[in-house]
Amino acid sequence: MSDRPRRRRHKSIRLPGFDYSSASTYFITQCTTNRRLLFGDVEGAEMKLSAFGEIAHREWEITLEIRPTVMCHAFIVMPNHVHALFSFEENLIDEQSVASHSNSTRLHRQPRSMGSLMSGYKGAATRSIRVLIKDPLFEPWQEGFHEHIVRNQESFERIHGYILSNPVRWADDRENPANWDQP
Repeated sequence: MSDRPRRRRHKSIRLPGFDYSSASTYFITQCTTNRRLLFGDVEGAEMKLSAFGEIAHREWEITLEIRPTVMCHAFIVMPNHVHALFSFEENLIDEQSVASHSNSTRLHRQPRSMGSLMSGYKGAATRSIRVLIKDPLFEPWQEGFHEHIVRNQESFERIHGYILSNPVRWADDRENPANWDQP
């Protein structure tokens, strides 16, 4: 028997039957563990990144560089979370390459999918942060992430504006710990 505590398995919030590697647009929110303020501070209406925040931002840029099938529409690092609005571009997806990887028994998530992208991003940022602080067990991210499939232009525009204006609204944001004791 292992001394490691058992991880609770959460019920999936993913849309049943939806292909998360399809040419679709997604809105992602990834929070830090216990919503700790790891990535910096909002000063006025501007996000000032900490060293961890710089890593979170840089690793997203690297994620986009190594994944040419992903088009980023908006991304922001906030004190305790990141938001991303991105699409998988159909004309950039090599279906044969995806199919050749889909038979792998080692993979638990579909290659070139939203889950694979987020796993790669979180893993890269975690490794860089752990190296920086010399702590191989540090966990900056909460398990899982919040996702939304963008289904129309109105939703896209609303989410795009929401992401870009996030620092301006930080004082009222539900992710801001200053608001947690308020009803």
